[in-house]
Amino acid sequence: MTEQCSPAPKSLTLQATIPEGVASEMDPVEFTLRKRLPRKLPKRRNDVYVNMKTDFRAQLARCQKLLDSGGQREICVHGLGLAINRAINIALQLQACSQGALQLAANTSTVELVDDLEPEDDEAGLGGAEPVTRTRNNSAIHIKVFYPDPQ
Repeated sequence: MTEQCSPAPKSLTLQATIPEGVASEMDPVEFTLRKRLPRKLPKRRNDVYVNMKTDFRAQLARCQKLLDSGGQREICVHGLGLAINRAINIALQLQACSQGALQLAANTSTVELVDDLEPEDDEAGLGGAEPVTRTRNNSAIHIKVFYPDPQ
């Protein structure tokens, strides 16, 4: 007899690092986490910022269209955090579809992100407390997809 094993439900708990002065005033559970958008890099016509919300095939088609239009001999595919794998997959798909005509050059970096911890309004009257900001680091990749110069 075989038993089917169902995974136990997992709960996510957010614990924030609160500065000492604020920690004595408020409980960390009373904060709402607001993630700010990452700092925008200058956007050129050949930059493609990959995310996890847009369909993979649509992002791949956009990159292919930029390369096939004839105006661009190279594009730069950018991925941040969870989208790093998707950016790599897009670059590899482009290279495979070109039958080796395209080359790749990848650079990695670390991007500093800022989060706001905003106190929740409650009946105790602690709504007057100021928001706390914290910084965290996230990985990023920048892949240059290009046609090599004929020699």
